Amino acid sequence: MKNIILIAAALLLGFVEKPVREIRLSNPQFVGATPRLTTDHHNNPVLSWTEKEGDKSHFYFSVSEDGGRTFGPKIRVKTPPVFSTHAEGMPKVAFKKDGTILAVFEVSKPTPDAPRASDLLYVTSTDGGQTWAEPKTVHRDVTPGKGHSFSNVSRLPNGEIGIAWLDEKAPGKEGRTVKFAQTVAGGGFGKEVLVDDNACQCCRTNVFVDNQNRIHVTYRDLLDDGARDISQAVSTDGGRTFTNPKVVYNDGWKINACPHTGPDVAQVGQDLFVTWFSGGDKPGIKLARLGSPELVASRVSERTKHPQMTTVNGQLVWVWDESMALKNADGESRFIQRIGMRKLVDGRVTPVTYITPTEVNAAYPVVLATKKGLLVAYEQQKEGQNSVIVSRWVESF
Repeated sequence: MKNIILIAAALLLGFVEKPVREIRLSNPQFVGATPRLTTDHHNNPVLSWTEKEGDKSHFYFSVSEDGGRTFGPKIRVKTPPVFSTHAEGMPKVAFKKDGTILAVFEVSKPTPDAPRASDLLYVTSTDGGQTWAEPKTVHRDVTPGKGHSFSNVSRLPNGEIGIAWLDEKAPGKEGRTVKFAQTVAGGGFGKEVLVDDNACQCCRTNVFVDNQNRIHVTYRDLLDDGARDISQAVSTDGGRTFTNPKVVYNDGWKINACPHTGPDVAQVGQDLFVTWFSGGDKPGIKLARLGSPELVASRVSERTKHPQMTTVNGQLVWVWDESMALKNADGESRFIQRIGMRKLVDGRVTPVTYITPTEVNAAYPVVLATKKGLLVAYEQQKEGQNSVIVSRWVESF
């Protein structure tokens, strides 16, 4: 079965779908994966993804100049023929305020003593992606056998790009360090800032800028008692320093392995929300309001994973993928994955709506609020077809 990435219509309370033309973006000869949504320096929606051709992968992005109703031509990012394409360490693009495009990606650099070692590389383009500079490392330490991976990027209030990632272990620690850096005028990255010295080893990080220009770095921690709960540190000085990390919610999940699933953050008014997957006695996805000891909502099932969020017209949109069993007319069961969605409206969580049909498998959703609507992207599997990228714009009122 082949992966299909689809940007689908999400028809919920507050969203009204207008007749729009479905747009296919990708080459149907290859396998699409790891969609990601962000914005450029004009706040236009940007969709990035990978296309796999055997052992080789290519990285692309496309920009919408009409709020998500259509997308322009796909632009290929200059990368090595082999780089990481898994969802927790997917390649990413970000746009500086001056229009410079930054793309980051992980490249495996194994050694006999460190088979999982990797470098975090970046390339830049100053002409809209037509040409690219040669790859350079984000991190300063390029010693063979060390690990630098699981990054996230975001445009900062100063117009530069902030990046968080998991770095090499600190002496005497079981987990990995969390570091933050940002681009500087003239190119390259500035000083590396240590955010945490002992985090979970292989879950994605998150960088979020709130409406007061504070920078939040959120990640799965590795606490002294062995729990792998979600923590967050905040910078109020533009990323020069961060507060001591605080646990978002006391899950107490202890597992001698890495969950390989990180958090996401969104804001409604002055409230920040964090969502993540947790195992333990009540496995499933969680939704918490930062600073509150109680959960806002949860979906208790080990089959619900990869939650993501955005805010549209003051309402929180929460999506995830969920595995479920379906029976045919003969009573035979089969498992499929669907994209679930809920909204937080005036403090009330709406019932679950599934936005993908039962005829296909869909996973790893991502969401983006535009000036005029909502975009949802995800990986979809359909029997007998190659990968495609499909976009659809949903207008909100």
